[in-house]
Amino acid sequence: AVVSTQSTGKFMKFCYDMSENQKFEVIITIIILLNMVQMSMEHDNAGVEFNDAMVIANLVFTVIYTLEAILKIIGTRKFYFYKSWNIFDFVIVVFAWLGILMDKITVNTVIDPSILRSFRVFRVARILRIIQMAKGIRRLLYTLICSLPALINIGTLLLLIIY
Repeated sequence: AVVSTQSTGKFMKFCYDMSENQKFEVIITIIILLNMVQMSMEHDNAGVEFNDAMVIANLVFTVIYTLEAILKIIGTRKFYFYKSWNIFDFVIVVFAWLGILMDKITVNTVIDPSILRSFRVFRVARILRIIQMAKGIRRLLYTLICSLPALINIGTLLLLIIY
């Protein structure tokens, strides 16, 4: 028996169609790239206004990722958790919210909020979804990985000849 991931209700069907739309994936990928730029801008000795802007930007990106997860969960129901990328995205969203909540709570806790904040770096790994979408890039990367041992041998041979 074939299990359908498509929903039956009107709103659920809309969420399913939206989450499976190629344009939606492109928009999410652009948002991930913008989030990467935002995270790379953070630095020590930044002004108060800059840090406040970074906190707001982090909150906006977290809300967008949360809405994406909710849209996909409504559209695909329990099948959302059958894809490893969706589980990865969901865990990142949960840790992002935990980090935001821990930053707001000033009570001494067992977990240091900076540890949860460091999970934001894994948002960058979401860009690897591009590789999942682009079969040509995936084929090229597979070819590169397969040819790495031969490239190491050639590099070693060149090193011996040159020096």
